[in-house]
Amino acid sequence: MKRKLLIALLLIALVSAPLFSSWDAESLERYMINNSSSLKMLSEQIAQAEADLRSARAGYAPSIDLQISGSYIANPFDAIKLSGEDVMSLIEWPSGVSAPTFTSDYITLYKGQENWYYSFGVQITQPIYTSGKLSTGVKIYEQLVDLRILQLTAQQKQDAAELRTRLAVLGYLGELKDVLEGTAEDANRLAELAAEAVSSGAAVKQTGLDAKVAALQTAVSLAEVEEQMSVQLSALRTLTGLEGLEYEDLVFVNDEERYYGILEADRGSLSAKAQSNSQDSVRLLTMAADLAHASENLYRNSEIFKPDIAFVADLSYAGSRFPFIEKDWTGQDDWNATFSVGVQAKLFDGGKSYADTAKAASAAVSAEAEVEKGRATIAQTLSDTLAAMDLAAARIEWYEAKIEASEENLAYKQSLRDAGSASETEVLEASVQLDADRCSLITEKINLASGYYTAEYLTGSAGLF
Repeated sequence: MKRKLLIALLLIALVSAPLFSSWDAESLERYMINNSSSLKMLSEQIAQAEADLRSARAGYAPSIDLQISGSYIANPFDAIKLSGEDVMSLIEWPSGVSAPTFTSDYITLYKGQENWYYSFGVQITQPIYTSGKLSTGVKIYEQLVDLRILQLTAQQKQDAAELRTRLAVLGYLGELKDVLEGTAEDANRLAELAAEAVSSGAAVKQTGLDAKVAALQTAVSLAEVEEQMSVQLSALRTLTGLEGLEYEDLVFVNDEERYYGILEADRGSLSAKAQSNSQDSVRLLTMAADLAHASENLYRNSEIFKPDIAFVADLSYAGSRFPFIEKDWTGQDDWNATFSVGVQAKLFDGGKSYADTAKAASAAVSAEAEVEKGRATIAQTLSDTLAAMDLAAARIEWYEAKIEASEENLAYKQSLRDAGSASETEVLEASVQLDADRCSLITEKINLASGYYTAEYLTGSAGLF
């Protein structure tokens, strides 16, 4: 029994596990689009906005309300009957005129009340004129649906840019970790040699302390890099919805040639593209401004002396016969039909409606200003990003030259060591310097990659460089 249960659990794990054993940027992005919790929430907001739109459009159609009631009377009124003689006695006959003779003993004045009583009512209300309230409300929800759809698209692009940035940074951090691990070995050996020199009297105590501090600093730097790798990996798990994602599952491809490509593009063209109306960020601000103007119109259409006109039809039936089932229900003559046209309008509200309109108009102006402010912010962010990339590119060139010099120096120190003219300490110090230059180079590559994906997102130029 336990064996069968174990096999079942293994099958469930295999079925539920992702089909990818390794993940690159493209496969992660595809998985993210289908499984990201934040994107799912935005999708639900679209569904909610579409439901609101259907509700608003339903205002054009008539509303039909039905009311049905049935009553049972346990002790109904009895019939009222009078005999012929009683009736005749109520009449004063002229002298010489004899009262007529009745063949029936009784005259029925009231047939009596029946036990069952039914009531049916249907009210139909059809808006005719709403001073633009209905049409403006529908327009607002149409714009809101478009806004929600664009928000989802923009968030997908933003998350994709963040995913690629974090993946690139994580890859470079892995390289940085490898270098620092080698540096840690050299720094620890230098600390050992310095301690031996201090013990033998060949060096002062400060030399040993400095070497120990340098080794500890390298260990701290390595721990900081590992912590940053954990942060980046955790962020990738959250973005994609892959809770079991590990560093070993990732494929890192840093196309540095493409990073430099955007720096060669015309800056004016990039800035104009980032600020164009086709960019998602600008479109979102523009659509928000359109919504603010539509809201202003709705408040304006709700001011005083802006009537709502509707046609109302009331159809009712009440009687002791159930319609269409019991006989003689049409003979009850207890039905009624009323047709009317109603007008409703505010005549005075103390100026509240005008104040609401003024507030909405101010909000619309502010939304327009936000569009221009957003354009300026985008342009400034792009300019700062490209400037930072320029600096990173210059530093990369500098550190590459330094690495070349440090490699040459390390080879020279090793040759001297082999010839007996240099100590192990000198060789290790040259190696540590080379590793320091390599770490600085990787750091600048991180800055270059982060800047590239930011600029790519701002300009909507994914894959163009």
